[in-house]
Amino acid sequence: MQTFPFSSIALLVLCFHATFSLGSNNRAYLERDISVNCGSTGTSAAFNGREWIGDAQPKSASWLSIKGSSKISTLIHKLISDDPVPHKTARVSSSRFSYDFHLSPGQKLLRLHFNPSPYKGFKKFKDLFTVEAGPFILLNNFSASLTARALGVNTFTKEFCISIEENQTLNIVFSPAFRSSQDRTYAFINGIEIISVPEGLTYFRGADLGAQVVGQKSLVYIDNNTALEIIHRLNVKRDSFMSGDEFDMFGMEATVPKQNLTWKRPVDVGFRYLVRIHLCELGLKLAETGNMIFKVLINEMIVDTNIDIVKERDENGNLRYRDYLVVIKGRKIEGQRDLLISLQSSNEFMDGYGPLKGF
Repeated sequence: MQTFPFSSIALLVLCFHATFSLGSNNRAYLERDISVNCGSTGTSAAFNGREWIGDAQPKSASWLSIKGSSKISTLIHKLISDDPVPHKTARVSSSRFSYDFHLSPGQKLLRLHFNPSPYKGFKKFKDLFTVEAGPFILLNNFSASLTARALGVNTFTKEFCISIEENQTLNIVFSPAFRSSQDRTYAFINGIEIISVPEGLTYFRGADLGAQVVGQKSLVYIDNNTALEIIHRLNVKRDSFMSGDEFDMFGMEATVPKQNLTWKRPVDVGFRYLVRIHLCELGLKLAETGNMIFKVLINEMIVDTNIDIVKERDENGNLRYRDYLVVIKGRKIEGQRDLLISLQSSNEFMDGYGPLKGF
């Protein structure tokens, strides 16, 4: 499985730690989750209460260093509705710069925040850059301004999942595209979040567990040499499964009342997508036989049949999840195509979600 283009994943549970440790090189590394408010000093609180650490004095943090030539800047225009943390300040440069994070090993969620507004000395729509994390190119010739305009938003995030090895530094590099001296481009970043993923929810299972390829009998094994981009997540809000961020539903259609549910999501053509479905005992009417059985279809192809929700538990009694990999064939210039995820059962679904906790 090639490391790029990215597969997409659905990440639903995050964990939080709060300790520091020392690596073998006697340099402190960070073991807790971190939110960096780029271009600011001190500690700031977002509207949701989350604390963000400024990067204007990186020497005070032994787990972070900033290299290259860059400036800290503040928005020229006032924010109207978006949270000023981390969207009011940025680190900006027409030259290559990087953040080096010294982290505990394990799988990490990397969330990059962008507010493509004019900054002092930098014009809007002149941003064009590449973002790398270790050996992976996360964003190539990327314009946050054009992306925000296409999405119809002022601010947005890009999320990726990568693995950090023992004593490995996470090096995030921002490189402006080269143009003439009269038409200089720049790179910028408003906020960086790094969140640890629990081992029980890891996507880099290696030879342990594979993802079923839709339409084939083969499995794909994803190891630590893979990077994944998260393009969408859905959380069914009927318990505390996800604390913190909230996510909106997309395109659900009940094609057969109470027995057939389909979620529809437009995705880019020419990529492979990893879909993880988290199961739940709620939402499926118990039949007289005591069975709670359903099947899963992706793009109208059956990928799992006769799933008995009562038996879907691991050795710790937790409900399992199922992984599937679907290839959206075609040329990337073709744009987007719908990815369909369906649940079907001979029993009635009790609500609009069925036996689904999220995906």
